Amino acid sequence: PAGTDPLQEHPFRLFVHEEAEPNSLLGNSLKAALLDSHDRLWTGSYFAGINVYDKNAFKFFPVTSRAGVNGSLPDDNVFSFEYDLQDNLWIGTDGGGLAFIHNPAKNLYRNLYQKVELLSASHRPVKKIKSLKRQGKNSLWIGTWGEGLFRLDLTTRRYTQFKNIPGDSKTLCGNEVMHLEVDSLNNLWIGTFSGLDKLNLSTLQFKHYPNLNFVEDSHQVDQITAIHRHGARLWIAHEVFGLFNYDYTSDSFHHMPIPGTKDGFTITSIYHDPSGTLWLGSHDHGLVRYDPQLKETTFFDEQNGLANTIVNAVLGDVNSNRLWVSTNSGLSEFNKETQAFTNYNHADGLQGTQYNPGCAYYLEDSLMLFGGTKGFDAFNPENIGRSDIFPIVFTRFRLNNTELSVGKGPLSKNIIVSDTLILNYDHNAFSLEFAMLEFNPARRNQYRFQMKGFSDEWSMSQSDRKATFTNLDPGTYRLNVQATNSDQVWSPATRTMVIIILPAWWQTTAFKVVLGLLLIMITYAGYSLRLRYLLASKANLELQVKERTTEVQKVNLELASQLEKISYQNKLLEESHEHIAEKNSEIQAQNEELIAQHDQITEQREKLEHSQRQLREINENLEHLVRERTRTLEETISKLDKTVAELDRFVYSASHDLSAPLKSVVGLVNIARREKDHTVLQQYYDYIERSITKLDKVIKSLVEFARNSHQPVSVEQFDLRELVMEIIQEFSFWPEAQSVQCVCLIEPEFIIITDRPRLNVALHNIIGNSLKYSDKHKEQSFIRIAASRDEGDCVITIEDNGIGIKAEHHSRIFDMYYRASDISKGSGLGLFIVKEIALKLNATLDMQSEFGVGTTFTLRIRQPHQR
Repeated sequence: PAGTDPLQEHPFRLFVHEEAEPNSLLGNSLKAALLDSHDRLWTGSYFAGINVYDKNAFKFFPVTSRAGVNGSLPDDNVFSFEYDLQDNLWIGTDGGGLAFIHNPAKNLYRNLYQKVELLSASHRPVKKIKSLKRQGKNSLWIGTWGEGLFRLDLTTRRYTQFKNIPGDSKTLCGNEVMHLEVDSLNNLWIGTFSGLDKLNLSTLQFKHYPNLNFVEDSHQVDQITAIHRHGARLWIAHEVFGLFNYDYTSDSFHHMPIPGTKDGFTITSIYHDPSGTLWLGSHDHGLVRYDPQLKETTFFDEQNGLANTIVNAVLGDVNSNRLWVSTNSGLSEFNKETQAFTNYNHADGLQGTQYNPGCAYYLEDSLMLFGGTKGFDAFNPENIGRSDIFPIVFTRFRLNNTELSVGKGPLSKNIIVSDTLILNYDHNAFSLEFAMLEFNPARRNQYRFQMKGFSDEWSMSQSDRKATFTNLDPGTYRLNVQATNSDQVWSPATRTMVIIILPAWWQTTAFKVVLGLLLIMITYAGYSLRLRYLLASKANLELQVKERTTEVQKVNLELASQLEKISYQNKLLEESHEHIAEKNSEIQAQNEELIAQHDQITEQREKLEHSQRQLREINENLEHLVRERTRTLEETISKLDKTVAELDRFVYSASHDLSAPLKSVVGLVNIARREKDHTVLQQYYDYIERSITKLDKVIKSLVEFARNSHQPVSVEQFDLRELVMEIIQEFSFWPEAQSVQCVCLIEPEFIIITDRPRLNVALHNIIGNSLKYSDKHKEQSFIRIAASRDEGDCVITIEDNGIGIKAEHHSRIFDMYYRASDISKGSGLGLFIVKEIALKLNATLDMQSEFGVGTTFTLRIRQPHQR
């Protein structure tokens, strides 16, 4: 209807033909009119066609801009609304600037819109208005794209601009102002493409919240997508980080993760219902229900009936338990109790299907406003009417894919008024089309059908509104059809067509009776012929039996004569058999005697072979025993030779190492007796103490050597790092340790299985040598002890940067009492004992050294296989 005003008070409306309006009258000359039972007006146009007017067809009446019409909306791209206390509705458009209309409840659909022109600092008109917010009675805050923030005095119409100045932190953070909200503390919250600002309306001082203080990365996208105030609570939506709640006490934001979403979850709108639940519009998750207390989330998308997963704005109906949601496919009405959606699109009268993010407003008189790209929709949810349920009719009948007209074939009257179809058996492919008599441009009717007698299941019809059947058996069927109106409500009644499929002549009862009688007659005739044949066969058989009996008697006489001859021959054979049996007994006795002799010879031969095998085994064992005893004796002699040689060296060196300190002590004691000066005496006592200490070290080395030689190896499991740290702690009191950095590089709980006391002695001697022969001329002397595993072995390395060992000493460094250094102070037994311990532990010991650079000892200890 052109020029329709749903809010006007006038009792008359004018309907005329308009070329640009497809839903206007087909022509202005009307010849007839009829009002049907559903309150629809049918009119006939003169040479133009039929018109039908349904007042419920269009549920919405948008407000749009009309080119060349004074007082119309300045632009169709509506981004924001605000209502002031002077009964003015303010509208921000992207392209037409700012406008308002007085008394919107009465004048919303009238061309009474007034533009308010804003000029930037460069005197250019500001056309892109993104957000509006009233403060008190006289101030309207206006967010723009590219020109920052304006404050408009509603009384004087004067305004002040607030704009970002690069480098000045006291100005607005960004000039693309998308969202505005005033809190209870007289603060204006400003959401921009560059972050969030708070403007103290008393001091007009800005405070910036980059990335809502959530991250410190200034390169992150810092776009605010929604601001919502509910009482004392303030909710902020961030493009990247999602939902935040502002804490006024700490002046900080609490992040509210939405379960079931990932980074980049974009919130376009926030609505806080009276129960405390948040309803969020999103760009990729549809409508989201979030409980801030329980941290629970429910998602509603296209699978739940939502028109589109891109939700631009959410608005609650204060008079019912329903939400209205703007999407990229129109408006959706959501019942929170049943969780059911009712969707509306352009065919219902909406401004279009594209709406702008966050652009929704609820006027105090229950009028809802949704802004889109082609104007805005204004409606009272209580006035959105429901469509009637219209009758269903059958519209076409096709047989073998050919539409039949009345009087042809089985169609005796128009299919619209028919309720029964009678088909022949060869009408095996037919279809019926149907429709609901609702002339609504929305065309959202759905259809389903059921062929009773064939299947009890309902089948949904495709867009062609057709039910097709093939190869049905003869019988009576009932085709039931149901449909929904444009509000998706199913009709309670069904349209039924009775379909009777006649059988073929060979499927009739008469044909089956005649066929049965014919089969009985054929069966009786066959039985009679068979009986006559059997009687003739019986007589013939009796004659043949009589002839065969005579022949058998003759044969019996001949057999009796032959039997007498056979009896005489059997008697002769029995006599011959008795003679043969006697001869056979004699031969068998001789054979048994030969077998006994053969068994005796075989037994004697086996005994002889057994004796030969035993003798051969004794000789082999004796030779092996002699070889083993000889090898053992040679090893023992070798060990004795080695022991004697080592004992000779040991006795010589031990006597020298023991006697030298003792002689030194005796000499020092004699000198000390004659000395009276206490200072000199103290020096003698120090010499005596060093000699005794040296003697003690020699004795300890001898004890270690003796223990390693005689005590058995006892393995255990222990922490190698713990053992090394104990040794380092012992050496920490040595004077040499003060200038050497001793580092253990073994990781904690490095478990090793071996003889712990022997390994302790070996490591003690090696680390002690590294300390004694450290290089005093190097700035940083070190000893590094490390351990690793290689093919199941434990590899221990002791590395130092001491004075090193000359190459000519490498081959004898592990010999008893061998000293490779001129400054050596040891007994010469240390590395010898280490080598002997390695042999006891079945380990390998390796040494690499370079004179003046340092020395590295490597001890590889085999580890038992662990399962």
